[in-house]
Amino acid sequence: NIDLSFSQQALILFTLMITSKGIAGVSRASIVVIASTLAMFQLPEAGILLILAIDQFLDMGRTATNVIGNSIATAVIARTEGNKDEFTEQEGIMVNNLPPANQLADNS
Repeated sequence: NIDLSFSQQALILFTLMITSKGIAGVSRASIVVIASTLAMFQLPEAGILLILAIDQFLDMGRTATNVIGNSIATAVIARTEGNKDEFTEQEGIMVNNLPPANQLADNS
């Protein structure tokens, strides 16, 4: 039974958006961000215990969303830049004439 005005809700949303930037790469970091945000707005922190039970599943969802987003961004960039892997026949010959990798490391 905590009444928050629209401006308080918007400020909490903005704060969580800023503080959660890059959170998908760190496991369980969402708990720290939520706890600090709740403390900042003098809200009870008892609700964090409810989130702890399902945070691992939420973390999997955040990670999947992050991977899908990165994959789509990579595909879009690759599409806009075109196919850079095309090479001339001369470049192909040069690559084929390289010595094997085990000979590259051999100092004798």
